[in-house]
Amino acid sequence: MKPTAALRGPPAVWTAFAQQGRWKNWVLVGQFLVIAFLLAVCVSIARQAPDVVVVAEDGAGTYVESSVASSALQSFLREQRGKASDVTLRVFTERFVRLTAGINSTTIDESWAEALTLMVGPLSAKMREEAISQKLLETYRLAQVRTALDFKAIDVVERRAGKTHVRARVARHKEKLVGGGGSDDILQVDLVLLDVPRSRQHPDALEVLDWRSGPVEAPALPSSADSIPSPTAVTP
Repeated sequence: MKPTAALRGPPAVWTAFAQQGRWKNWVLVGQFLVIAFLLAVCVSIARQAPDVVVVAEDGAGTYVESSVASSALQSFLREQRGKASDVTLRVFTERFVRLTAGINSTTIDESWAEALTLMVGPLSAKMREEAISQKLLETYRLAQVRTALDFKAIDVVERRAGKTHVRARVARHKEKLVGGGGSDDILQVDLVLLDVPRSRQHPDALEVLDWRSGPVEAPALPSSADSIPSPTAVTP
């Protein structure tokens, strides 16, 4: 019997596996380099100050590159970033007025509870105590009424030092849930809104600091019947 020839190296299959392993290592190294490059690019972009669009009172916008914007402008924008815009102020005001003035006997409990969450702590506690002492919710439930609101204007009167005065003018129509009939008036609501940090509870970054409302007296009609305009010509 002839002796077995000595093996001069590993079988071809093991050589192929080793070559594939070396290629995989180089591929992994290349992927890590690409990932590191992309992270560096992302960090560089994130550190760059954003360009700015300055909007004037007439609504016209002016584009200002970050390299040109002054440090004072950049500081102002950082300060204003968390504050509510005028649009948010109006939407928040309409929501609060609907909850407090759009009375519906079937939903008064839910509406009042939600309205209290929009107020600062002391005002919320005060309103809750007054509602309990005056039996406000019980009275509205027994009244069996519903209210429709038509917002005529919501104006930002003044904004400074973290507080904003907003005024809403609303046409209000009250009627019974059953039987029809009703009454109409004009309501004016003045809110002082406080800027607060955005959170899950305050996504609009606003709370009601103070609140005043009351009907607006209608102008007196002319004494002469001939000078009274027709109903179709009277503006609401």
